[in-house]
Amino acid sequence: VCSSDLSRAMAKKKGLHKTVIPLAYAERTNYGGGMSIVDPTLSGHKVAGEKVFKQSGIGVKDVASFHPYDDFITAIMLQYESFGFCKQGQGCDFVRDHDLSYSGDLPLNTGGGQISAGQAACSSHNIVEAVRQLMGEGGARQVKDTRNALVTGIGWIPYGRNWGTSAALMLVPGD
Repeated sequence: VCSSDLSRAMAKKKGLHKTVIPLAYAERTNYGGGMSIVDPTLSGHKVAGEKVFKQSGIGVKDVASFHPYDDFITAIMLQYESFGFCKQGQGCDFVRDHDLSYSGDLPLNTGGGQISAGQAACSSHNIVEAVRQLMGEGGARQVKDTRNALVTGIGWIPYGRNWGTSAALMLVPGD
């Protein structure tokens, strides 16, 4: 029995009608930390993403909405590249060629992300928004495709190095 099946059964047993299941999670800490020269455009999201896609059985082309940690605009571009939405160096082209609005082909941070809400004030903002979307409670910004949501996190940034921690979480609706 799959753990997501057990989670669904437990939710039903408790009388919960709307649920979201964390299908896969991975993180990479201190990516490239031992290297003397670090490429700051690379992060542990590539490694974390590969694990999450493998664990969940969901490919990058099947991601229904993307909720990346976005303390800086460049963080979004680097994550598109790291997760394989596009090749390295093609993040700008990817953004230009896709509709990232809530009604587009790859909805991005439909709740505004940290850039909109304030980084320090909402460390879990993107998870909360992804859960709302998967439960169909996105209101005026509700996405059409609620099959899954990819949420990411970034830990500290040690200057002159890559992000300290890169995390990825794949969520799916429980019903």
